[in-house]
Amino acid sequence: MVVGSILAMLMTLCLVAATYLLRKNKPALAPSLPPESDTPVQVQTEAPTSISFKSDYKTVTIQLDDIRYIESMSEYVKIYLDSQADPLVVLYSLKRLVEELPADKFMRIHRSYIIALNRIRQANASSVVLEAPVTTLPVGDSYRPAFRKFLAEK
Repeated sequence: MVVGSILAMLMTLCLVAATYLLRKNKPALAPSLPPESDTPVQVQTEAPTSISFKSDYKTVTIQLDDIRYIESMSEYVKIYLDSQADPLVVLYSLKRLVEELPADKFMRIHRSYIIALNRIRQANASSVVLEAPVTTLPVGDSYRPAFRKFLAEK
C-alpha cells in the first residue's frame, strides 16, 4: 500500500515537471504585424537556377539546365546530366524533388521518372523520347492525364 502511494506521487511529480518544461519551452509569439497600407506588397521571387545535394560526403550543386531526367531507385535517385556520362546518385526522394523543382521546367511522368520538359524530342500518351543521347521513358497511367494536358498546351 505504501509502495503504491509512493509510485502514484512520483508519477504525479513527473507529470507536473513535464508540463512545466513544455510550457517553459514554448516558442515566443510572433511579433505583431504593422498595420496594412494601401499599397500592395510585392514579393520578388526568382526561379531557382540550381539545386544542391549531398553526395559522397560533400555538397554538389547542379544547374537545372544540366539535368536531362531523374530516375528513382527506392530512397535514392539517379540524376542524369548533360555534363557527365555517369548519373549522379544521391539519397533523396522523387516526391521531394517534384516539390523543389520548378513545375514549368520539370514534370513527373512515372512513379520512377521526372523529365526536363525542354529535352523532349518526341512524345505520345504512353512514352517520351528525350534528345541526345536518345532515351525512351514510359509515361505512367496515373501521370498520363497531366502529361496529355501538357502536350495539348505545347
